[in-house]
Order: sequence, then structure tokens, then C-alpha cells
Amino acid sequence: MAPRSCKRLSCSLYTRRAAIALCLAVLVFAGFASAQNTNGRIIGTVTDTQGAAIAGAKVTVTNTGTNVVSETVTNNEGYYQVLQLPVGSYTVTAEHAGFSKSVTAATPLDINQSLRIDVHLKPGSVMETVEVAAEAAQVETVNATLGATVTGAPIQNLPLNGRNTLDLALTQPGVIPIADDIGTYGTSNGGSNGNGGISVAGGRGDAVTYLLDGGLNNRTTSNQVVFNPNPEAVEEFRLLENNYTAEYGRNGGGTVTEVIKSGTNAVHGSLFDYVRNDAFNANTYFNKADPTSLRPRPVLKRHQFGGTVGGPIILPRLVDGKDRFFFFFGYQGQRQTRTVTPPEVKITTYTPAEVTGDFSNFQGAGPDPGVVAFLQSHPYYQSDPTKQSQAIIDPTKIDPVAQKYIAAGLIPSSSAGQVFPQASEKYDVNQYLGKFDFYATRNDRIALTLGYNKEPILNPFFGANVSGFSAANTTWDYFGNIGYTKTINSFTLNELHVTAQRWYQTTLPSSHPPTNAQLGINVQSDDPFGPASLSFASGMTVGFDPNVHWKADNNYAISDTLSWNRGRHTLRFGGRFGIMQENTVYAYQTNGIFYFSGPDGIGSGNDQADFLFGASDEFDQYSKAPSNEHQKQYAVFGQDEWKATSRLTLTFGLRYEYTTPQADTHGYSFSILPGAQSVRFPNAPLGFVVPGDPGAPRGWYFPDHRDLAPRLGFAWDPMGDGRTSVRGGVGIFFDTLNGWMSDWATDEAPWAGGAAVVQDPTLPTNPLPPDGPSTILSHPYESAQAVDPFPSQIPPPSNIDFYAAGFLPRLGPGNNFVDIHLKTPYIYQYNLSVQRQLTNGLMAELGYAGSSSHNLLTWIDQNPMVLGTTNRILNQSQGLPSDTYGFMPTFAGRNNANYNGLLASLTKRQTEVPILGNVFFTLAYTWSHNLDNGSGFNSRIAAIPYYNHHQFYGNSDFDLRQRFTFSGGWELPFGKAWAGGPKRLTSGWSLYPIFFVQSGIPLDFTAGLRQHSGDPGPSGAGDAEIVRANQMVSSVHTLDPHSGYWFDPNSFQQDPCIAAGTCSLGFYGTYRRNSLTGPKRANLDIALEKSTNLVGERTKLLFRVEAFNIFNHAEFRPPSAISVLSGTFGQITGTYDPRILQLALKLTF
Repeated sequence: MAPRSCKRLSCSLYTRRAAIALCLAVLVFAGFASAQNTNGRIIGTVTDTQGAAIAGAKVTVTNTGTNVVSETVTNNEGYYQVLQLPVGSYTVTAEHAGFSKSVTAATPLDINQSLRIDVHLKPGSVMETVEVAAEAAQVETVNATLGATVTGAPIQNLPLNGRNTLDLALTQPGVIPIADDIGTYGTSNGGSNGNGGISVAGGRGDAVTYLLDGGLNNRTTSNQVVFNPNPEAVEEFRLLENNYTAEYGRNGGGTVTEVIKSGTNAVHGSLFDYVRNDAFNANTYFNKADPTSLRPRPVLKRHQFGGTVGGPIILPRLVDGKDRFFFFFGYQGQRQTRTVTPPEVKITTYTPAEVTGDFSNFQGAGPDPGVVAFLQSHPYYQSDPTKQSQAIIDPTKIDPVAQKYIAAGLIPSSSAGQVFPQASEKYDVNQYLGKFDFYATRNDRIALTLGYNKEPILNPFFGANVSGFSAANTTWDYFGNIGYTKTINSFTLNELHVTAQRWYQTTLPSSHPPTNAQLGINVQSDDPFGPASLSFASGMTVGFDPNVHWKADNNYAISDTLSWNRGRHTLRFGGRFGIMQENTVYAYQTNGIFYFSGPDGIGSGNDQADFLFGASDEFDQYSKAPSNEHQKQYAVFGQDEWKATSRLTLTFGLRYEYTTPQADTHGYSFSILPGAQSVRFPNAPLGFVVPGDPGAPRGWYFPDHRDLAPRLGFAWDPMGDGRTSVRGGVGIFFDTLNGWMSDWATDEAPWAGGAAVVQDPTLPTNPLPPDGPSTILSHPYESAQAVDPFPSQIPPPSNIDFYAAGFLPRLGPGNNFVDIHLKTPYIYQYNLSVQRQLTNGLMAELGYAGSSSHNLLTWIDQNPMVLGTTNRILNQSQGLPSDTYGFMPTFAGRNNANYNGLLASLTKRQTEVPILGNVFFTLAYTWSHNLDNGSGFNSRIAAIPYYNHHQFYGNSDFDLRQRFTFSGGWELPFGKAWAGGPKRLTSGWSLYPIFFVQSGIPLDFTAGLRQHSGDPGPSGAGDAEIVRANQMVSSVHTLDPHSGYWFDPNSFQQDPCIAAGTCSLGFYGTYRRNSLTGPKRANLDIALEKSTNLVGERTKLLFRVEAFNIFNHAEFRPPSAISVLSGTFGQITGTYDPRILQLALKLTF
């Protein structure tokens, strides 16, 4: 720092050099900027006993675990701050001539915390030392960010189901669970890749930034976490919810930061083993629901075991790491076998009579009228009029392909016409991590974090919801981060991070059912393994859905941040550069999938009978194709934290971000540019272009260079004592686009084969003739007068014939498109909160968080029908034949969202309380409302016309209005209650609960229609899938879920105009999206622990009993069927976990 008395020339030179240095720091490390600050700082003032500021006082901060020392001096106002301190416990020593030395006892410092420790020096000799008890307030008086920190005691002791550290976020206000409610099922697996599944302050689940020791920890494709360390290895957990400072970016849906433990001068560690067995557990509600068919409890056998160790690096005669070099190592393994069920717990299937063609007593109501009518109009399948009227198909006329599926045991049946699929899943984990801290000098710290995780899973329901279709899914996670912190002087500090991470997964079928050729299905394939899948409108799905054959997401980043304390200003400048790679071999339905759409199909209206007739209305098939999507990300930021007065701090920040468009390294992308003719593929229809064509983007969309994000925050200490703060702020945030977007569009025309064949019985070559057999299942392409485009030729020749390749007619349904004018999603955030320290260790906070989100990613149809016609907009506007382009699902930034939430918490740090003993807890309450017109990039059907995307604006899919949680720990005072009892028996008992109660999630219902490319459908826009059910009553009353139904299914129905073909243009049904909610949830997890000292106070043996859902309360899942045509519509068919017990033994030293 330049002295105030410098001459003008030297001051000018100093200022110029400083400015140049700052600019170079920003420019050199300008890059993709997400937060990397996992440290904290200690601030305060040094005064005399009269409250007068003491300038020039020496302040020494010492880490009690490593004895690493940081020093600074107070400014003219007596103010000091020590920047970028690793989390840990610190003493603060202050001294000045004429005053006694003051030493403040050890105080914990959390992630990103501005820990305030004020010092009062008494007159006396500097040789005298006054020791001061630590009474630092938890109140944040500097930073305006709304967030929370979870420290060591909750991390190590709370009963986390599956030992997933990310579940700690759910104990805080403003955080809503969403994963279980949109796709996962069963007991938490607890592996490293627990993907979070959270919405933070109204944000989407894929809009959270994850950081590990300052390094980015997000996947490229899904934006979920890559490496999730086990709780034994985590020192602290920090959640930023709303309006974080300019150094944080990349996403606007919250930031989760985890810090791995570090070694200290004392060797410390643990060994642990957590055991689950179904013998300890309760049975599920539905297994016990019918006493006449009692089924055993699901199998669950799990061991989670491992250990940690940390300390100084000591190599005899080579290295003595005391006070300088430290290590930490951790391992967790898992061996698990469990019974799992698909999301649809109850599947509608055939009875033994129906699987032979007898529908004379369909669902106990006599002959199926649709089957009767079909047999009477198609006598080939039954020539006897009497049996026609009884809906009995001639067994010898059942489609030959269907007969082979049945003979191979691929089609389940039961006497009740329903099955409850269960199968065994095997799930293993091996996770290793290491951290090394090197203090080369007092001013130079290097930290290296390494992580490796492998998870092989045998999934018994991979694409099917019936047994027989299992797959081996193996995931590898790699994480590496190196950080270098340089203290330039007492006022200037620089932090550099280099991060590399990789997520790699392979998926291979593990069972071997018949192939298409063996079943008599005459199609070619890029991967001829297994049969074509079958999708029934009533809910059953048969076959594999491998999606991804293998996939590798790579992320590399370098970031730098310079912190400069200048008087009342703390300036931070920095940036980040990152490279994102998404390499995939995509293999979605390479052997095809037949759809049987029931009332919306081409057969009898009974989807199961239609399979026996061979009456599939659509066949889709895709290629096995490579993709190599790469991006670069850049960002720079500047921030000024100005201490305007001793009580008021203002933070001004500005951030700029730019991410290059997603682009395949081989140019395997395509776009719609109306009026343009492709040069690379001259036979492509007008408007279809690829990279290299005039006017086409280089990747999937054009760049967006306008992502400028200002931030403003304030923190006011109204009393001036650090025990009360009023904080608030506003800011703009941007979201990195989800990588699934381009990933889903890579294996398609013209780069790879893809087809959606729709059958039309009105054609002269009727594939479903009245007097002969169907050829649809045996020859799906020929029966629709289409060309089989497989096997694929990648890349195709430039003169490829789009008709001969099967891309035409109706190019579109086989492709997923991206809007070439896609813009970066942006979010306005604003918050206001009040914190108050009630007692030492007890703090209350009441806050408001709001956000308004725009350009959120979603699906639309960019080529809907011209209302009242059978032609589509892109065909008509370019003068093309009506069958050139069909339905075109497109990723576009058309969604908006608004969130308003009241967030309240009462937090107590771990301290002794009279009578009660050692206690810590967090009470959290959220009251919020979340509105949007689509809650995720894949949360709604793609058929919504581009001009009508606002029609479904309503409650978000994760609009949980209220959520209350309580988590904590209590050292039970048995020893005090029984003072004369044996100490070894009465001491060391602790209780750790997690309780929550929350509102139900919103429910959405459709009329159960399917999309047909050449059919305008009841709305006239060709978007039949999104037509809603009609709500038949003014208010839908929910029922007791124990009755089996959540609501009366008669409250909704398909509008009669659909069957009659008389719906008015623009008809979408009367049910308002997400206006009904599912059952509420309430759950208590609890752990009871007994700690016994083995050797002194340092070595302890801990025995734990953990009970999840301890009261075995039936927590009902919402109805899974969203179609009014489903046989289980309105029914409660599943629950969350029953009571599960877990035993644990742990040794700490």
C-alpha cells in the first residue's frame, strides 16, 4: 500500500501501476465466471475502553488447527479485515503500544462468512495479555446475500437418508425438494451422484451451481453435481439463495458450496460402517393393503463403509509438515441390493383370457364394445358373428409378431389384469478423495483436491415398467482442483483456481430377449440388439430404452480473483475461462418403438386388443450416432464493497458473461432458416440448413453477447453492535443453457437416420384391411409406404436423397430442433431480510426473496397447423407441399416464471444450555408461490404452438406453498438426571432429528390424446397431446388417500367433442394447469447415538440407530397417471419409503 505522504509523481505512478495490474488480472483470467470463494474473512474494529478508534494496531489471526498466521494493521478508523481465510477455528490477537495485548479465544469461521470480532484494548503494558471469551455474533453485517451455512455438527450427526450431503440444503428455508416428484423412486441410493433435486428460491433444479473447494462441480449435460463427497469428508456446506455478489455467476438458481476437510497438526480420522437390512424395516403400505394377498417387504441390504484420516505430512529425514504441509484422505464404499418398482407401481395388463384374444369380460363389464365393432368391420380376425359380438378374437389370427412377443414371455398377464412389478437392483459405490494443503510461506498457500468415484448399477427397469429388461449402468466421476492463494501485502490478496472434472457413463443391456429378426419385425438397425419397444396408452411399456450408449462430460476452467482493501473499500476483480465438452454415442430406440394409442389410435380403441390385431398407429426409430458438443465460457467481474459508515455497507458489482453456442466439432447440427436453400445438402427441403450454409449458425444457434449483470446490495447494522442487521439487494443473473438440448438433437437427419412413421388406414394400400392381416408390426415402413433409412451412413453424402433416406415426407417428427435465435435465460432477483442475534449462539432471520425469470428453456412446436387446415405454417409460407414438414419439436426460450417467498429461520449453534445440555438446531419455514408456463426444459409436451406458449401459465410443477423443517441435535442429560449412576452408562447419549411437513405438489391432467403429424387434432393446430381434460365440477374435492383415490376420477373427462370431431378451433379443455395438488407430506427421521471414550477424550466409539420415517406414516405419492383414459387415473398407487432402520458403528480418533 502506498503511504499517504507520497509525492504526487510517485502516487501517480503507484496508482497507474495498480490500475494496470488490476486490468491485467481481469484480462488474463477473464473467463467463465462462477464463484470460487470457499473461504471467509475476519473483520472488526480495535478501540480503547472509551470507544475511540486505535489506528495502526497490529492484528494477528491464527488458525488453531494448523498454527498458520495472518497479519494486518488497523486503518485510521481502527478497522481491520483479514481476507481469504480457510474455514476453521481462529484466535485473534490485537496489540498496540500503551495497551495490554488482547487475545480473543478460538472462534469458528464459516464459508464466505464475514466474521466480526471487535477488540477493546485496555491501557497497560504490551507485555500484559488479556484473554477474551469468544462472543462473535452469527449476524451478517456486511454481505447482503440471502443464504445459510451448515457447519460440522449437523453434517456429521444429522440422519441423512442415503448419506447424501446435498440433502442438508433441504433443512434451510427457501429450498424445495423436486427430484422425487418428477421421476426418481424408491429409497435414496446415497451414491456420489445424488443429483441434488432441489429448487432454490424458486429456481429450476438444473439452475444450481455446485462448487467443491472453489472448483466448478457441474455436469455439462444436465448441470447436476459431478462429485458429491460423503458427509465424513465435508467440513462445511454453504447455500447462496438470492442476490449473491458479482463474483458468483453461471446460474441464477442458487449456489451450493462444499468444503472438504483439511489436515491439521494433530492426526485425526474415523472408521465407519452403516448397515441396512429389510429385516429391520416396515413393509410398504400397498404390500399390506390387501390381507388376502399380503406381499413381503421389499428386499434392502446395504453396507456403507469407509474411513477418513488427516494430519501433517511427515517423512522422516525429508519433510516435517508441522504448521506447513497437511493431508486429508477419505474413502466410502457401498454394497447394496434392493427391490425396486417403476414409477407406475400398478400396471394395467392382460388377463390370461385376454392374452389369447378373449375380451368378452373386459374389466368385468362384459364384451368390449370397441373390440366388437372392430371385429365386425374386420371379419378376418373373427369370422363367427356370435364370437364377434362377444369380442373374442380368433386365436389363430392374432398377429404373428404379437404371438412371438407373448411366447417369449415379454408380455405379462394376471388374473386381475394388473401387475405390480418388482425386481432386484444392485448398486455399488467406491469413492476416494484426497486433499493436500501446502503453506510454502506465510503468504503462499496451495491446496489440491482430488476425487474419484465409480458406481455400477444393475437397473431392472431400463425403459420398461415390466420385468425382463435390465441394463448395466456404470458411472465414473473424476474431480481435480488446485488453488493458489497469494498474500501480496496486508491489503492485497490473489486467488487462482484451476479445475478439471469428468463424468463418464456407459449403458449396456444385461438381459438378452429376442431380437427384431427373431420376432419377425423386418427393419434394419444401427444396433440390432433386443426387440422393438411397445408403448400402451393404458400405461404398460415393454422393451429397452437405452438412450445413451456411452457419454463423457468434461469441464476445464481457470479462474482468478484479486482482492484489494483500500480504506473503506474492499475491491474484488476477476474472471474465469472454461471449456465444456459433451461427447456422446446416442442410442435411443435403435430398434424402434410401436405405439398403441387406444381411443386415439387406428384400431378398436382398446390398446391391448390392438396389439393382438397388429394395429399400431405409429412406429418411431432412431440411430446410434456420435456427438461431440463443445463450448467455451467467459466472464469478468468487478465489485466494490464500500463501508459507507460504521453501520452501513454498500456493495456494487458488475459482471459480464459470454458462452459460445453449443456446437458439434464435426458440424453435425441443423437449423430452420425459412427461405434458405442448403448448399451442403442440395436435396434438402427449402428452409433446412446446416453449418456452412449461407446464413446458418456455426452451431445450434447464434451467439448472444448481451449478458451484462449488475448487482447491488446493502447491509445495515442499525444498533452498531453487530447483533442486528437489515439486508437487501437486487441483481440480474444468467443461466447456462442445459446441454440436453443439443444432445437430444444430434442423432437426427441428415446426419443420422431417424423416422416417425404414422399409419393411415385411409390410404389405398390400407395397412389394416378388413379382409386380411395387418402388416404394420412385421413391416412398419412398407405398410406406411415409407423407406427404411437404416442402417445409418454417418456422415451422409452431400447428394443424399431425403426421401430415399426416410427423412421425407414430413421432416420434423424424427428431429428435435433448436431455435436459432435462442437467448440466454435471465433472472431478476431481489430480497430483503432482517437478522437478530437473540442470545449467544441463537439467531433469528425473517426474509423475503423474489425473482422474475425470462427466456427459460422449453419445448414448442415451431411448425403448427394453419388453423382450420391440414397444412403447416412452414410448408404454406414457403410454398412447399403440405407433407414436406411435419410437427417440429423445438427447444426455445419461451418460458417465464415468477417467485415470491417468505423465508424464516431460527438457528442455534452448538452450545451448552442450562439444564438441557449441549444443543443445536435449525427451524426453517417457507411460504411461497411459484408461477410459470413450464417448469423445466422437458417438463411439458413439445406440441405447444410457438404462438400459444403462454396458455399454460399457472402454478409451477414444484409450487410447494408451505414447508416447515426442524433439524438439530441434543446431548441428552442423563448424567445430570442420574448423578449417581455409572458415568459410562449415562454419558454420551445424543438425539438427532430431522422433521418436515409440506404441501402437496401440483397435478396436471390431459385428455389422453396422441400427436399425429398429418392430423390437425381437436384444437386445429395439430397439438393433440396438450389438450387438457375437462373439469366437470366447479371445485374438485380431494379424498382420503387411504381410500385408494385422491379425487373422484369422474371429476374429469375427455370432452365429447373430441370423439365427435366437433371441437371448435383452439380447443384445449377446461382444466387449468396444476390447479389441483397432491397429498401433503410429513416425515420424521431420527438418530440415537451412544458415544463411549476408549482412550482418553480423543478416541471414541459411537453406536447409532437411525430411523427414517420412524412412525411408519404412509406418505402417499400423488397419482402417477395424468391421462383421463388411464386405468389408474385418480388412483394413489405408490408411497414414499416406509420406516427404514439403519445401524452404524463409528470410531473417531
